Amino acid sequence: MNTNPPSYRVAAPSEFERHAARRWQRALESRLPVGTSEIEIEMSMTRTMDSYGLATLLALQERQQQSEGQVTLVNPTPAVVQLLELTGMHRMLNVAAEGSAEDAEVRRPVLVVEDDRIIRSVAGTSLKAMG
Repeated sequence: MNTNPPSYRVAAPSEFERHAARRWQRALESRLPVGTSEIEIEMSMTRTMDSYGLATLLALQERQQQSEGQVTLVNPTPAVVQLLELTGMHRMLNVAAEGSAEDAEVRRPVLVVEDDRIIRSVAGTSLKAMG
């Protein structure tokens, strides 16, 4: 029988940056029930996020993994999705979109390339002098 509390849902700040990320992390740690197996972070209102926001999410993910739990980012904004994919963090964090398939498709970035050869080729082509 699993005695861990069910998932705990919390909203991320609209500007998930240096000072806000620290305050948010302290507040979450103070109210998070002991033994929570899953933390769902609602990110639909998060407009900006920097390395402090990413580090906060990764620290939380590591903490949850130690107790066989997980962190799920729910409804991240396009800016957050783009940052996660550019940094490769989308491979380390669970990302989920609620709503219809059309809503999820609208929020996808225009181009996501993970093959280094293609990235170098596109970058080289786009940086060549025109004319």
